[in-house]
Amino acid sequence: MDDLLKKYGGLPNLRKHLKLFHEKVCEEKGVKHYFFGIQPDLLIADQVNFRSLLMRKLDHFYRETPPQTAQPTIRVKPAVFEDVRKLLERQLKLMGVNWREIPRMACHILPVLEETRARAADLTKTSVTSDLINLESIDALLKSKSINTKMLANGEMHILKSDGIAYPFFLQLKPAEKQIVLVGRGYAFQSVTDAELAAIQDGLSKRWTFMPFQIKRDGEGRFIETQHVADYSGGELPTRLFFTLIKEFSWRFDEVMKQDKDDRLINLVADKAA
Repeated sequence: MDDLLKKYGGLPNLRKHLKLFHEKVCEEKGVKHYFFGIQPDLLIADQVNFRSLLMRKLDHFYRETPPQTAQPTIRVKPAVFEDVRKLLERQLKLMGVNWREIPRMACHILPVLEETRARAADLTKTSVTSDLINLESIDALLKSKSINTKMLANGEMHILKSDGIAYPFFLQLKPAEKQIVLVGRGYAFQSVTDAELAAIQDGLSKRWTFMPFQIKRDGEGRFIETQHVADYSGGELPTRLFFTLIKEFSWRFDEVMKQDKDDRLINLVADKAA
């Protein structure tokens, strides 16, 4: 999402067009109830503050309208949601977004719109304020969803394969920057040469062009690492979007590991299954 923002006028331009989009939805008799009780300032703030909680996907995933994720009691008819999507895409066109990139940008905006609507209807608090975010509170959140974790001596949290988690990965907390960093590491077998490991990195970078892949080394050996940084400097962490991010990152890294067809990386999941 941030690459598109840099390309199309940054956050000021996004704020301007989200406000216009909100106005247009509220003017349409058949869809105006989608934003019932939702003020444009709240809608815009959530888009700005929560955008890092969504991961980039391969382009073919943006061809379809994303599902509604708000509570069933406030979901609108599919035709209404589709009309809202079309209004959003028309506004993005007026914003100057290239037609090829409109579906991707819309698919990053819509889930946050759904979160804004869901938060307005919540009967209990579904976010954690930034001052209460620490490894202990994150651990409790994850375990409340049957996600198994292990605290490591180096200060990282190891998120283990469990309910909804396809592949284990690591979580780092950077309180000063107000960032949660998700880290996937694929360790190489000792027999793998540096050239072979570099070839794996190159292959991953060509397929997942929007993901950073680095070759690193620690006490356990050489590995390929990728990261996703989630920012909570907006003052809170919405738990629904956070749980979705955690699960999507694990499934994404599982796909990354599966790309190693020659078994040069130690696949923790496949090896145990075998």
